[in-house]
Amino acid sequence: MSFSIFASQAFLEEYDRAYIDLQRLTQHAIADLVARCDSLGERALAEYRRYKSLVEPGRALGVSSILEVKVSGGARLLMAHKDARLTLVALGPHDAEKKWDTLKNKRAWLRERIAGASRAKGFGNPVDGLFLSLEPSEGWEPYFPGEESSSWLHFLDDQQQAVVEAAGNAIEEHLLDGRGVLRFLVLGGPGTGKTVVLLKLLQRIRSEGFTASLRCSDEVHQFLSASLRTVIPRAEDDERLADLLVVDDPGSLHELQKEFSVRPRTRPLAIVAAFDPLQLDELPTSADLEKLKQRISRPPFVLTACYRQRASLARRVVQMTNVLARSNPYLADSKVEDFDAKYGDVLQSFNTLEYRYPRGAFRTLPIKDAGLRPHIDKILTSRRQWTHSPPILLVFDDEAFDDVPRGSGLSRLSPERATCISSSEAWRIKGLEYQHAFVWLASATFGSLQQPFQGSGERRYHNRRLLRIVASRARDSLTIIHT
Repeated sequence: MSFSIFASQAFLEEYDRAYIDLQRLTQHAIADLVARCDSLGERALAEYRRYKSLVEPGRALGVSSILEVKVSGGARLLMAHKDARLTLVALGPHDAEKKWDTLKNKRAWLRERIAGASRAKGFGNPVDGLFLSLEPSEGWEPYFPGEESSSWLHFLDDQQQAVVEAAGNAIEEHLLDGRGVLRFLVLGGPGTGKTVVLLKLLQRIRSEGFTASLRCSDEVHQFLSASLRTVIPRAEDDERLADLLVVDDPGSLHELQKEFSVRPRTRPLAIVAAFDPLQLDELPTSADLEKLKQRISRPPFVLTACYRQRASLARRVVQMTNVLARSNPYLADSKVEDFDAKYGDVLQSFNTLEYRYPRGAFRTLPIKDAGLRPHIDKILTSRRQWTHSPPILLVFDDEAFDDVPRGSGLSRLSPERATCISSSEAWRIKGLEYQHAFVWLASATFGSLQQPFQGSGERRYHNRRLLRIVASRARDSLTIIHT
């Protein structure tokens, strides 16, 4: 028997206020409950104790039972059962029973919570839950042939290949017989192959005798040129308009609008831009994105298959965005509501990915942990290190550090082996890839990635948002080190 999981608004608020470890334990308790119910059906509910003081109020409301789920020994979770529906009613600390037992009007309290319940999203699966799981994962050994070499940059998954075919055919037809400007958007979350799609389009159109060039950051151009050992034509190096312009990761929608405003008089032109809206320098509103799509007058290609980053790491990036989607830089109710209305949909979008690339290693360690140095040494001495580009990314939170801590043994790595940046320089590595990433975070920053927050201010909020770039650059392993 399969149960539907609902949650009262009060339960969600109590969950948000709970400390991180209690959130994690609550997630696992609910996941265990769901797994038991899937296996044993209604018999599984017999394993949970009825909450005595709410038996009669529950019956009066037509509820079969109010059950108590133990979390972390003392903390309590109350759940209402009716038919095939389980409603998460309340969550409290170890002494929550005292408060629940002394409620003056238990029936009204229970009615309000059950009546306002909605389907619980993100509960029941501790991997995809509403918090950044701190559970470690192991396994970054190569899985696909050639992935530790530059040949991996040529690989296209079926979804990316379909985009290249559809866009390539349309571009060729337009350049031969069309007029004006043909514009395409390729949107997708991290690791979905946006840059490789652009490179394949550039290669295909040039092979047909047309001119094509790439607009990208200096860092991305250097990375691609060095890795592929070829000359990639850049728009910045030629004043003439190419037949095809591909734009990789523009800094902002305003920057992209300037590219799209080009209007050649004598010949057709095609422009393809690819980006992740959540990694733009300025977070676009839902209205901003809709205006851009209307100007294109054709649906964007949306990539959802993440295969350039291992699943265990990619899921952490998604979890970080889920936390940010429920966070807010403001405290005043009016500003909170305005921010949610403008950005809520955008923060939820481009965050539902399929994971094609298994394994991945994830660790969080306190900076004084005795196991930190052996963990670093293990990665540094692994035999399969990239040689086509620096394999190591080092990032230090400039709210707490001036540089990478010397005691880590990583501060002396050469530029050929490691790229080192501060957290406010995340823009420098947009579009780049690294085999392993080490990130030092202040305790406040570390906490903000694990549970929703409010009142951080705009600058700090967006700095934390752009840590998504940092987390998504590591392909094989990510280590977060915190104060």
